[in-house]
Amino acid sequence: CHVALVRGHDDPGARRVLVPFDGSHLSLAALELAILHAERIGGEVTVLHVLETGSLLDPGDAAEGPLADAARRMIATTTLAAVSPLFSSAAARVSVLVRDADPIRPPLLREAASGEYGMVVIGADSRALLNRISAGHDVERLADAAACTVVVIVPKIA
Repeated sequence: CHVALVRGHDDPGARRVLVPFDGSHLSLAALELAILHAERIGGEVTVLHVLETGSLLDPGDAAEGPLADAARRMIATTTLAAVSPLFSSAAARVSVLVRDADPIRPPLLREAASGEYGMVVIGADSRALLNRISAGHDVERLADAAACTVVVIVPKIA
C-alpha cells in the first residue's frame, strides 16, 4: 500500500485538484486518488501533462498554433485514457492541461503557485524523495511554491 505525505493545510473540501502526470505508476496512483477525491466532493481534476516540444512535432513544423495545441491535447488525452480506466469513466470533471517543458519556469511550479487549485497530488518514488527530485521537478520547491495543500504519493518503503 502506498503512503500519502501531506504538506499545507488539510482542506478535504479542495474542489480543484492539479495532478502532474508522467506515465509512471505513481503518477497514475496520484491521478486515481485525485479523481476519487473529486468524485466524493463534487470537484474537478486538472491533469498537467508536460511534453518536450521536440518530441511532438517535426523540426520543420511550427511548435505553436492551433495544430500544435490540438496535437498536444490529443497525445495527452489518449495517453491518459489508455492507462487509466478511471479517467475514461470518471464521474468528476477531468480536464487535461498540456504544457511544454521549461527548465527555467517549470510548468508544475507555475500552475501550483497560480492560486487556482486547492490541492496538488503528485506521485514520487522513494529514490526521488531521497534525491529530492521527481519527474523533472523538485518536490520541496513544489511544496514551497504551491499556494495550496500538496499531497505526495510514495511507494511502500519497507
